[in-house]
Amino acid sequence: MHKKLFGALLLASTCGTAHANLISNGDFESGDFTAWNNTGNLATNSQAQLLAGVGATGNLPSGTFLVNFNGANLPATGVLSQEFATVLNGNYQLDFDFGRLGTGAGGPPSLDVEIRDVLSNSVLFNTTVTDATGTIHLPDLLDPFGFAFVATGTSTRLTFTDTSGGTFETDGVLDNVSVNAVPLPSAAWLMLSSCVLLARKRISKSV
Repeated sequence: MHKKLFGALLLASTCGTAHANLISNGDFESGDFTAWNNTGNLATNSQAQLLAGVGATGNLPSGTFLVNFNGANLPATGVLSQEFATVLNGNYQLDFDFGRLGTGAGGPPSLDVEIRDVLSNSVLFNTTVTDATGTIHLPDLLDPFGFAFVATGTSTRLTFTDTSGGTFETDGVLDNVSVNAVPLPSAAWLMLSSCVLLARKRISKSV
């Protein structure tokens, strides 16, 4: 009985705490692709580079670095991925910011977003995001996106693939990537707490 109570208390203590971002260097503030696998036409750009290179104005909403896909009118070949630890049947939330840098004749940038279980290679989530509104005013550059998924193993891979149709004077930009475990709903948390208290009372009576 004591072991069961200990397990319940341990679970209860972890459910009420904030969860850390499972993605390393998700804000790219290292200035490079540390912790990421990257191929094709993509680069990390600083705010200073955007201000000087494309005549951008203002400041980025957070940080000073982001990922720039298909810069310099290059073809859309960029792929960015990272593997992270998960819990079997755990619920998770993926969040990131994506936007269109520039207002050139190139088609709106688009990004394929895929989440796979590493061991089985099965697709857990897949979608394509796009941003048709181009700008060089940095405070308005990024739009937030968020999606939920359920892990089916202990290792999961997130992949961003550039699928833009045209790249002339318009680039896709990515920033603030995060994956967080979704905590138990309030009702479940209260039920678990009640069970723990009841178990403690039973142990007290039996001692």
